[in-house]
Amino acid sequence: MSLDKKSKENIELVDFLINKDRNFWNALAGKPYYAVFQKVKHFLKSKHYNYDSFLKKFNENRLPKEKKIEHTYAHRTIHLALVDFMRQNKIGFGFKEMKTINCIEELYFFRWRADYTEDVIRKSDVEDKLRKAKEVIEIVEEMA
Repeated sequence: MSLDKKSKENIELVDFLINKDRNFWNALAGKPYYAVFQKVKHFLKSKHYNYDSFLKKFNENRLPKEKKIEHTYAHRTIHLALVDFMRQNKIGFGFKEMKTINCIEELYFFRWRADYTEDVIRKSDVEDKLRKAKEVIEIVEEMA
């Protein structure tokens, strides 16, 4: 299954389960992030983006004690790689669109919080992240 289809499937799953009587919020919390991650990875690969070159520059700019990222399409770099692609290809957006792109980090940390802490995840939190994920995906699709 392509990453593009997986991305759509994650969004559809959250849309489907968000209004069910059962409380699936914690289980759904990561789906908006993964939908965005899969969409961005699919997009960058389809554009033949040189992730290895980006990763080399990324690691060179790390402080000596910071852990180097050694694999492509790491969760900690996908957002920055998309911004780098946009810069290289002179794709400009307004403040609102860039703010939307930058929420990839927010989606990632929300997923992390749901998976690795005992925090309570509310329906309104998942709805907010789903809305943001759809906005990011729409922007990526406009670039495609």
